[in-house]
Amino acid sequence: MADIKKHLKVYVESEARKYLERPTLAIDEIMYIDAQQWHVFSRTSQSGVRYYVSSRINLGRLVQRLPVIHAFLSLIVEGGKSGDFTVSIGDKPGFAEPCISFSTSKMYDFLVPDPYFCRTNAYEAEKGNIAKSWIDIEDRKPVLFWRGGTTGDLLREDGRFPVVYDLNRFASTSIDVKFAVNSATLAKFIDEESQTGGVEPPLSIDREVLDKLTGERIPFIEFIKYRFHLDVDGNSNAWDSMFKKMLIGAPIFKIGHVFKQWYYDRLIESEATHWCLSPEDIVKRLTLALDDPAAAHAMGEAVRGFANQMTVRQELETVAERFPKRTSALYDLPYHAIARIEAAWAFDIETSVKTAGDIRSLSDNLYRNGFRKEALEVFAMTMDLFPVPENELKAYRSHLNRLQQRAEELAKTA
Repeated sequence: MADIKKHLKVYVESEARKYLERPTLAIDEIMYIDAQQWHVFSRTSQSGVRYYVSSRINLGRLVQRLPVIHAFLSLIVEGGKSGDFTVSIGDKPGFAEPCISFSTSKMYDFLVPDPYFCRTNAYEAEKGNIAKSWIDIEDRKPVLFWRGGTTGDLLREDGRFPVVYDLNRFASTSIDVKFAVNSATLAKFIDEESQTGGVEPPLSIDREVLDKLTGERIPFIEFIKYRFHLDVDGNSNAWDSMFKKMLIGAPIFKIGHVFKQWYYDRLIESEATHWCLSPEDIVKRLTLALDDPAAAHAMGEAVRGFANQMTVRQELETVAERFPKRTSALYDLPYHAIARIEAAWAFDIETSVKTAGDIRSLSDNLYRNGFRKEALEVFAMTMDLFPVPENELKAYRSHLNRLQQRAEELAKTA
């Protein structure tokens, strides 16, 4: 049986090397332990790093997110800041102690660039698509636009549902803010959240009102047709949605900023975004923006410039420079967690693999990085853990071959 952990190590080191454009810290070992879902403990030294990963994290999530953490830890070790650190690779930290994270609602977590930003090379493809479809801000519809999913707390004042509901009460032709679901789906969300949140009596909204709160889902590139954009948090921050809105050069009205990402402090200082307190505040600021097209143009250009100057390597290096020194205990792994690691039973990685898709995610990414032999070895695990019909096996091998051909074509044009 192939050792998946060995190939995961190869992939993580390779991907992190691309982010930094140079060799990274060696991975001594990746071990699985019994811990909370998004926990990754790291024990770093000048010679390498050992990862202790929660057995509840699926392999696909590790493939997407661990390379970013590894690139960051490689940089802080270069700066002489080795030690034991708690890392969250979820959408937000799910535990109390301070940690390294992609997103947080707390003051004391240390934020690093998110995997969407890194894996897309700072949204390189989106930048090209935006350039091809560019519309000057003066020629865009003078409308505040938003389409999004039904996530977040139902009754939190700056949550998605209250914000969308309140903005639609203004019945303004300058506001097109809707959930990208049908009214039945929205009604189900309201009912389920009412029950989960213990809302008494359960929230009930007329179908006619729900219809006004919903709209068709449209491709993101179509967002460029609108002059102003809303960004509102759901269960976590808005991830790539917020960043791509910055890239289209439109003034953004940001509300629900409970969750933060690594660049928010600089964005606030740049004054290139409207940070709003309430739906009423949004409407007030929107009215002023509609009356001053020149100011709207300047803000759009400012936020676009802010986003365009960011690169993966530069952002990783910037946050690494700000990381506390080893003598600061704030981000060190708590002593009780160290003891838990020392006493933990190390899971085989196979115990955490829930579906064949987990294995295929790693196999696909190994292939894209040129590790063809390793990818096939990893895929062999699928046959051991999840028996696959012969015709499906042939189809998947053809898929891997196409991935390899595509990787070679991209390498020739790079």
